[in-house]
Amino acid sequence: MFDYKVAVLGPGSTGCFLAGILDSAGCNVTLIGREERCFCLQQRLPLTIDSFTGYQHSFTPKLMVSPANQGTLKPDHESKHKVVERSNEVFDLIFVMVKAHQLKDVIPALAQLSHLKTEIVLMQNGIGSDAIIRDKLPGLVLLKGITQFNVVNHKDGIYHKATEGDFWIESSQMTSELSALKYQDTKLVSVDDIESIINGKLLLNLNNALNAIVDIPIKQQLQQRRLRKILAAVMEEWLLICRKNNVSVGQLTSVSPSIVPKILRLPNFLFNLVAQKMIAIDPSARSSMWDDIESNRKTEVEYINHAVVKLGEKAKLTAPVNSYIVDCIHQLEQKGRNGVDTSTMLKQLATLSGTN
Repeated sequence: MFDYKVAVLGPGSTGCFLAGILDSAGCNVTLIGREERCFCLQQRLPLTIDSFTGYQHSFTPKLMVSPANQGTLKPDHESKHKVVERSNEVFDLIFVMVKAHQLKDVIPALAQLSHLKTEIVLMQNGIGSDAIIRDKLPGLVLLKGITQFNVVNHKDGIYHKATEGDFWIESSQMTSELSALKYQDTKLVSVDDIESIINGKLLLNLNNALNAIVDIPIKQQLQQRRLRKILAAVMEEWLLICRKNNVSVGQLTSVSPSIVPKILRLPNFLFNLVAQKMIAIDPSARSSMWDDIESNRKTEVEYINHAVVKLGEKAKLTAPVNSYIVDCIHQLEQKGRNGVDTSTMLKQLATLSGTN
């Protein structure tokens, strides 16, 4: 029995999926977000999580408006919205599921939702985003975690796990108890060395930006050798930087991280034989960064590919492929997909990757 009070701050697709997994294991979970978001979720209850494996679970979470965002709902929604919780409740464990660049915006909420022993798990992609929380809220217990898989909102209130993986969280007494609960389909795995796991996740996240540029589903992308070779070059830059900085890279796939680029470079017939688990994903799955570009949202490229470039500079190494990918994403953010020539981008990436 897990008696702690748990909250998920940031009820986007992955946040809702996490809440569903926790609910399936018997946790009492509260979803916390902006008033408009809570109102939208309320209209879709019960929520449903499902997986490419066939797993499905429906649940009705408690919804609570973030303390920092109360009073922001449009007047015409107020009468319908009164049943959404607005309280000063505090929690024992808070999973922060907002985007990396949004962390600064949830600092006031975290301060109000926490007590002296609250543990906060930061679940952002990439590296370096936690610095602002540590600086502004130095008294809080901060842990890190990652989401190993992609979640898409196929329909209203249905959150679909499109690729293989689990939630990985930094070990503490509370998170160890949480990971010991009985889960189906997707587990919460607590580990002592979360930094190596984050580095391993970053290796896989490097495809987020490339997938956003190529504008096709991940499975279709992986079936094209020229695109796999570009991805291999992107990953090799990160692996070299990690070696130079004496940083370990955790294994999150069935093969060692150093082997992944080699597999990606294989001819198609060999790749399809060797990488069956890699391509056993939902045919419609795309990266979260692709979704950000399509929705005209700011991406997390600064904490993923640009983080590789900056850490390379510390080791006096260049990362030209990652650097150019950052430029490409910035162009897509500023001009939209119709305002850029992605075919020219891909030709330049092929040249930088030595795949011509």
